[in-house]
Amino acid sequence: MSLGFDVIVVGAGHAGQEAALAAARVGASVALVTSNLDRVAHMACNCSIGGPAKGHLVCEVDALGGEIGKAADDTCTHIRMLNTSKGPAVRALRVQADKRAYEDRAKSLLETTPGVSLIQSEVAEVAVERGRVAGVTTTFGERLRSPAVVIAAGTFLNASIFYGHTSHPLGRAGEPASTVLAESLTGAGLRPLRLKTGTVPRISLRSIDTDALDRQESDPAVQGFSWRTGRPEGCVHHPCHVTRATAETIDLVKRHLADSALYGGFVRGPGPRYCPSIEAKVMRFPDKDQHTVFLEREGRGTGEIYVQGLSNSLPPEIQREILHTMPGLSEAVILRYGYAVEYDAFDPRDLTPGMESVHLPGLFLAGQVNGTSGYEEAAAQGLLAGVNAARRAGGGEGLCIPRLSGYIGVMVADLIEKGVDEPYRMMTARAVNRLHLRASSAPHRLTPLGRDMGLVGADQWADYMSQRAAVERVEAWFSGEDWPRGPAAAWPGGDWGPAPTPGRGLAELAERPHIPLSELAALAGAPYSVMQALADPRAGLEASARLKHRGYLRREQDRVSRTGDVSLRGLDFAAVAGLKAEAVERLERLQPNSLKEAAQMRGITAADLDALEVFARRAAWAEDV
Repeated sequence: MSLGFDVIVVGAGHAGQEAALAAARVGASVALVTSNLDRVAHMACNCSIGGPAKGHLVCEVDALGGEIGKAADDTCTHIRMLNTSKGPAVRALRVQADKRAYEDRAKSLLETTPGVSLIQSEVAEVAVERGRVAGVTTTFGERLRSPAVVIAAGTFLNASIFYGHTSHPLGRAGEPASTVLAESLTGAGLRPLRLKTGTVPRISLRSIDTDALDRQESDPAVQGFSWRTGRPEGCVHHPCHVTRATAETIDLVKRHLADSALYGGFVRGPGPRYCPSIEAKVMRFPDKDQHTVFLEREGRGTGEIYVQGLSNSLPPEIQREILHTMPGLSEAVILRYGYAVEYDAFDPRDLTPGMESVHLPGLFLAGQVNGTSGYEEAAAQGLLAGVNAARRAGGGEGLCIPRLSGYIGVMVADLIEKGVDEPYRMMTARAVNRLHLRASSAPHRLTPLGRDMGLVGADQWADYMSQRAAVERVEAWFSGEDWPRGPAAAWPGGDWGPAPTPGRGLAELAERPHIPLSELAALAGAPYSVMQALADPRAGLEASARLKHRGYLRREQDRVSRTGDVSLRGLDFAAVAGLKAEAVERLERLQPNSLKEAAQMRGITAADLDALEVFARRAAWAEDV
């Protein structure tokens, strides 16, 4: 006997959860199969969601009706807006969540979502009939039939974890690896990659001398990720503490490099460049004599502390010694040791923009199996794979997000066009139009698309329509009004600049960086409806970004729409200002002849291309002169 579903999702991490919910919300019957129902949406590594570019992905998933942002808001223990001294394109929200509450919320939501069936089992094989997916078989021998299967297996495929030279066949501590499914997928024509990631030790709060450390407070005034949540009223606002890896720490790590799995030759797969282990840090930055480390509480009712910045693959006894060299941690007690995990992923160049395999119709992949890193990247891929799997099963049109429409589109284009040679991490520098793709604009860019797909419910749609009307009301009033003749004496001067002449356009005045939009509107006699819209944190933030940066937005659009190519022949890439070290390394090795060729290279971001174009055009101009 076999059970039939429209969609089967294998794995219940962040990718699997979003895939199952998205598929069910567009009307599919869904089986979510996982080896451990107590670890749904488990935060296996850090306890935070968001950060630069990752927070943008969370806002986009939320705009499309997904859950990761709302879940983070609902279980918040610490919240901060990062990069506040910079422009809106790179400002990013970061929320620490209660890990257990986050998992409980995820499981409860899946249990109560119509159309979702939870099954605790291990998938052994993807069934294929007539050249396309027909379902899966479990290790119990049970057959689940479906025309669409989403693989969201995280780091479990052919996985091993390493504590120094000791290894175990686990996908993460305490949970077995999946070998038979990896063999089935490879046999179906998927091209495997070997990658590495890792996690940090966890220590007891009682063993930390917090008085010796700097505190980093949570900010109760900050709005959450989700437009449906607003300010997370239930956030408990635990502080973080900040310590550092000292010169003594670094010397100790260097002396024990041969004891680590990474530098002892036991791990073959490349690790994440932008979240390196402490071993990689001391080797990559030999001139640095310290590295910042954050101590983050993993939940509301626990004293377990995540040591952010100390990922490693060293033996347990060395991990203890390292911690004891750091300020405030001389008596630190380790509750869980850090470790490295090496696992199979599959070449994402074999996917369509809808996350479907080109080798096996009906098979979709999402998350770390595509060579990405992070909860946020996984959730975005999961939502996309889930809705497209449901559409595949039901015969409807799929969801595709272009590169210029969202960071989700940037990520997918990077994956399927360039592939990966290390775990992929989203960065704002990867987007050519990042000012347009700021976090506050996510609902305006993507919620109508989510509504068309059936992902966005009536309440979210009504809220979006109200917010859109408020933003448009503010824009229309500023664009149609001039500085009045009467209240010029009320102009405060100072950072506001010189008083405007009567008749000057208010939209032009709004572009001045130090003038708050609400205060300018009040001085100019704005009607109550405009003042009310500006008082709403969501509408006010988006309206301010549009008005204050309208010139930059036009310039960005002009730059994006330019056509043509630029020669890079003979350039000294090391001399290009603004190129990061990774880009210089790759460019010098591959020597692309043109900007178009450079754009196809792995690891080359939109910001790198901007720097290359400016440098190349200046060099060409200098030769002509």
